[in-house]
Amino acid sequence: MRNLLRLTGFLLVSVAILGFRFVTGNEEIEKLSLQQTISSIIAESTSPNSLWSVVLKDTSYNVLLEINGNSLVRPASNIKLLTSAAILDQLSPDYRLHTDLYIDGEIRDSVLYGDIHFRGGGNPAIDRHTYNEDPLIVMYEFVQALQMAGIERVEGDVFGNVSLFDDIPYPRGWEWDDLSYYYAPEISPLSFNGNTVYLTVDSNRPVGSAPGISWFPMNTDFVEFINEQLITARGSRFNEDYRRILGTNIILLRSTLPQGFAETEPLSITNPPLFFIDTFVKFAATQGLEITGGLITTRESKDWENYQKLHRHSSPELSYIIEMINKESDNFYTEMMVKYLAHHVYETTGSTELGLTYIREFAQRVGMDVRNLRMRDGSGMAPATLTTARDIAHLLAFMRNHEYADVYFQSLAVSGQDARMRNRFLASPLQGAINGKTGFVSGTRSLSGYLHTQQENQVVFSIITNNYTVPTRNIDAIHQQILEHIYEHF
Repeated sequence: MRNLLRLTGFLLVSVAILGFRFVTGNEEIEKLSLQQTISSIIAESTSPNSLWSVVLKDTSYNVLLEINGNSLVRPASNIKLLTSAAILDQLSPDYRLHTDLYIDGEIRDSVLYGDIHFRGGGNPAIDRHTYNEDPLIVMYEFVQALQMAGIERVEGDVFGNVSLFDDIPYPRGWEWDDLSYYYAPEISPLSFNGNTVYLTVDSNRPVGSAPGISWFPMNTDFVEFINEQLITARGSRFNEDYRRILGTNIILLRSTLPQGFAETEPLSITNPPLFFIDTFVKFAATQGLEITGGLITTRESKDWENYQKLHRHSSPELSYIIEMINKESDNFYTEMMVKYLAHHVYETTGSTELGLTYIREFAQRVGMDVRNLRMRDGSGMAPATLTTARDIAHLLAFMRNHEYADVYFQSLAVSGQDARMRNRFLASPLQGAINGKTGFVSGTRSLSGYLHTQQENQVVFSIITNNYTVPTRNIDAIHQQILEHIYEHF
């Protein structure tokens, strides 16, 4: 009897430590058994010495399972769950951002004797994803607006106004060797094509020669490619090597490609507002609109009522942008919206720091422990961005009860079906059962979201693994094994 009492006391203390909600003795013993099973999966895995953080809650915030839930971890892109929630809560699903075209001067005989002004409004969506691979459609809108005003030539300059945001191009903590690629572009309120050029490389040439290259938009001379690539024998390995010389638009290409291989890679540019207006002028020339002046970017605030507005281009609704942040895990959209959030909330120049200040205030309001929250960016690229799986699970439970719960839920990827989870959980009972957000940076793999269980319950979960050295596919397999056990248990 004494041993039985000691065992019962041990179980009750363990349950209290884990934060389980007491219902019946048998139920709590089953939960403890699940805890032990998942701990065993981790201990017997290929990466037992990594930091594993696993939290499971119901949508009423009750903790159902917790392993290292309050440990500080790098969440990678799972921090976007918080960023997007704060943006959606503040702006609403139907909110839009705008890019405005103004002119000043006089129109005589089809000539504008004056200047063109583009007012950057923070729209991240003038890109190939939004416009079916051809964001030049938006440039065509602006050209049409000028032509409909009777303008065939412009005797003046083109200005790109970027006063909406500060002049800091990146969040703190982004690593320099990422800055050549599409997932780490410069941030500007006047942006085009995600502030990238799309390079296409075609190696249908003799072995030992350089592959052919072309790029969007319009093989623009805004960038300079130094093509030192080499075609190797068929069946050999593709070794990617692209690097933009930082501070310039000179891009070094040093890949080796097997004969017959082709690929497209979006690469970042510097000075996004100049890229925007340069692309506009080059495109306008193809449409018969001649512009004779220079290209000027400015941070000067204007009294826009003194200018003639010719056209307003509006972004898709915010619900689309939130989907790009969560489902597509787009860092550019995320960081653009962080700065815009700062401008909108504080009615001042948008900055990353101010945007993160507001997100932290939102986190505190929804019940997250902000003592365990450190944000250097909104997208999770910065290694110094830290939180806990417990707080991510709490946020997910909060958002399931939010006014915009359905928009938030639909912004997440479905397991085995779309976006970053298209090729995961195939031929598993989890296929189609998860609406979640993936995350990855070197040494970090995360997955958090909503799980529809075998017993038709919905639970929220967060699984974050830090400091692993095995292939990421091994970590994915362990995550799947953990979630399959949860799926069957609840």
